[in-house]
Amino acid sequence: MKPTRRTPAILIGIGIALAFLALSLILSYEAGCIGDVKGGALGDPVRALDFETSAIGVGWCSVAVLAVTVGNVSRRKVAAQAFIAFIAGAVAFAAISYLGVTLETVGIQSCLMHG
Repeated sequence: MKPTRRTPAILIGIGIALAFLALSLILSYEAGCIGDVKGGALGDPVRALDFETSAIGVGWCSVAVLAVTVGNVSRRKVAAQAFIAFIAGAVAFAAISYLGVTLETVGIQSCLMHG
C-alpha cells in the first residue's frame, strides 16, 4: 500500500474501531461473570443485562467507525462507498455479535459455574 495523505486517518479509524471492539468484548465477558441473562438462574441477571446492553452499544460504535473508515478508503463514487461501508458494517456486526455471545458464555462458565 502506497502511503497517501489519508493513511494516518485510516490507521486512526482502524485503531479507534479496534478499541471499541475490545471494550465491547470485555463488557460481554463481564456480563457473563455477573450473571446469566438467558437462563436467569445464576448471578445477577439484571445487572448483567446492563453490561450486555452497554457491550452492544459500544459494539455498534465500533461498527460505525469501521464502516466510515472503510467507506473513506474507497476511491469510488459516493454510492459505491456507501455500499462498501454497509457491507463492512454488516460483516463487522456479525463478527462482534458472535464473539460477544461466545465471550459471555465463557464468562458464565469461568466465573459462575467454577468460581
